[in-house]
Amino acid sequence: MGQSGVETNGGPSYRLYQLGEDGHIKAFSIIAAKTDEEAIQQAQALIDGDTRELWDRDRLIVRLEPARPNDTEPE
Repeated sequence: MGQSGVETNGGPSYRLYQLGEDGHIKAFSIIAAKTDEEAIQQAQALIDGDTRELWDRDRLIVRLEPARPNDTEPE
């Protein structure tokens, strides 16, 4: 990661897509950030019960899965 997303027409290029259980896009948000790391931090703050993908145009930055109940319990 590292380089900043290229801005389009002066606006942000990062998009955070919310995916449904079927894998289709339910909604999206625009993330205003200067670097991938900054965009990831903002995206992580928005995680709820749905999988989300952070994109910079046609480049997938990260896929964020919601925490599962068993993910937080010690084995």
